[in-house]
Amino acid sequence: MKNNILKALTNNLGFKILALFFAFTLWLVVYNLEDPTKSKTMMINVSIENRESIENMGKYYEVLDGSNKVSFTITAARSILDKLDESDFTATADMDQIVIEEEGTRGSVPIEIAPISNVNQNSIKLTSTSKTLKVALEDLMIKQFVVSAKATGKVAEGYALGGVEVTAPNVLKVSGPKSIVQKITAAVATIDVSGMSDSWTTYKAKPVLYDKDGKEVDETRLTKSDSTVTVSAEILNTKEVEITVKPTGTPAEGYTVTEISSNPTTILLKGNKAVLNTINSIEIPDDLISVEGKNKDVEVAIDVTEYVPEGVTLVEPEESTVEITVSIGKIKEKVFRVQTENIIVTGLSNHSKLEFELSSIAVHILGLEEDIANLSSGNLSGSIDVTHLPVGIHEVELTLDLDENKYSYLPVKVTVYIKDASMPDAGESEDLGE
Repeated sequence: MKNNILKALTNNLGFKILALFFAFTLWLVVYNLEDPTKSKTMMINVSIENRESIENMGKYYEVLDGSNKVSFTITAARSILDKLDESDFTATADMDQIVIEEEGTRGSVPIEIAPISNVNQNSIKLTSTSKTLKVALEDLMIKQFVVSAKATGKVAEGYALGGVEVTAPNVLKVSGPKSIVQKITAAVATIDVSGMSDSWTTYKAKPVLYDKDGKEVDETRLTKSDSTVTVSAEILNTKEVEITVKPTGTPAEGYTVTEISSNPTTILLKGNKAVLNTINSIEIPDDLISVEGKNKDVEVAIDVTEYVPEGVTLVEPEESTVEITVSIGKIKEKVFRVQTENIIVTGLSNHSKLEFELSSIAVHILGLEEDIANLSSGNLSGSIDVTHLPVGIHEVELTLDLDENKYSYLPVKVTVYIKDASMPDAGESEDLGE
């Protein structure tokens, strides 16, 4: 029996396969001619209209739960359905149609789904599975801020940063949820001045919002009237000048001013080159430092800002304090003897000769103890001037060769005898002493 069945199946096999092929082709033709109805589900973004309606109510909205996307089903003939995709449809939520819940913190907006104009609406059927846009509502706040400017980086060598300012626009309007806007305390536009040397440089910068702690505020839910502002930076020349100090008064008896120093000794100014060229030092007024009756060092801290000439400023305003120290030392007086052989004579005529009364001269020298200790009679020298003096005995003032910054001395007269060079030398010493 099995053989009979197998024989029946394989008998005229080629004709049977050909019949099957024609049957399938006939079904396909009939299917296409009938164009059956089919369905397809799509999802598109919701477009929001009349947003200003919410703002006019003094509210700020935020879409909730991903409801800014809507799904819908399209039913149409297969020939039509195959040609359609998401771009052939729109989903619109009109904020004029919002329904606000009683507590006023939430709302819902009906969503209208429609085909675009070139789609035959009569040939399709739309079925939406989600028709409502869900929004959270919060009080809207609109606030204005004056935008301040800030610079980072270091300008070119020999230059300093002058003024940095926002030129246009310098006022920024920010709108958004009250809970966020009320945290904003400043709007700052920052530019990088690294390597700059031009007198004025203008840049576009983004204004950044900060809270009272200096932290940047998240702007995701905020709207700013301007995304950028214009910032101008002034680049000035610099000059380093000395600080000069001259105290007033006289120290206590037996004491003297030994040194005047300042820390720092110089200060860096910035300004127009022509103005800087006229400034060589910063002078501290005399009446600010007095050593009257002092027997120990005087130390004074002075803010030099007000003594900086007009037209220039300090490069580092925070470094305006200068420490002034006036050192006071005790004076010592000591008697030394200057050998006459170490005294230079000037102005003596070629026809005259000179002799000293004594071989050494006593001098009273004053100075600080440590300086006086460095002197000895052997290394003292001086000079006298006998210009136009006639033959005879004279008292001439002695000038000592000493550092005037360290020493002073009491006036001293030297007795000398000037005589004609042709006179004999015998008995000269005895005659000079009589």
